[in-house]
Amino acid sequence: MRKRAENVEKKAREDLKKRGTDIPSKPAALEQLKLDSAEGAFDDYFELTRQFGQVGIFAAAFPLGSVIAAMNNQMEVYSDCFKRCKLMHRPLPHRALHIGSWLQAFDMIAMLSVMSNLGIITFTARYIDDVVGHQRDSTTLLLSMILIEHFIFLLRVFATRLIPQIPRWIQLERARAKYLDDISSHKTSVTDVSHASE
Repeated sequence: MRKRAENVEKKAREDLKKRGTDIPSKPAALEQLKLDSAEGAFDDYFELTRQFGQVGIFAAAFPLGSVIAAMNNQMEVYSDCFKRCKLMHRPLPHRALHIGSWLQAFDMIAMLSVMSNLGIITFTARYIDDVVGHQRDSTTLLLSMILIEHFIFLLRVFATRLIPQIPRWIQLERARAKYLDDISSHKTSVTDVSHASE
């Protein structure tokens, strides 16, 4: 890739000399070609998924983990910005409707987090004993944990049903754009027909 960039730069300089124009310092596109190519988003998504799992699944055991993860993510923004702007050439843009299978991975981690945190709270912290006021056996603790877990999952299902995937203002903006496109295509088809009849 670098050889190709050097050959393109050499030919461009020779063409400019033949025309008698000034040779600019290095064009930005040629500088970009000399940089390493950008890797895909897989590593970034994998890192975020791993971190979300570690923070979410063990949130009850180590509550400070979310603060440390937020500080890490803030530093990661700047390091990724430097890496993408200075050390790699621009990646080709690809259109995507959503993040793909990573959404299911985050969803599964969220469900595992609910189960593991309820287990940690129920069996190690014994908060239920403080609330009820007397010692419970492990079977009752397990049943109460399962009931609370199912209640949280039902709340999640209701929330996903009630909250739309696409916000209302985006739906309205898309409908408006479609309406304007339909009107403009209708006007052009009417003018085309009127010009054809003349």
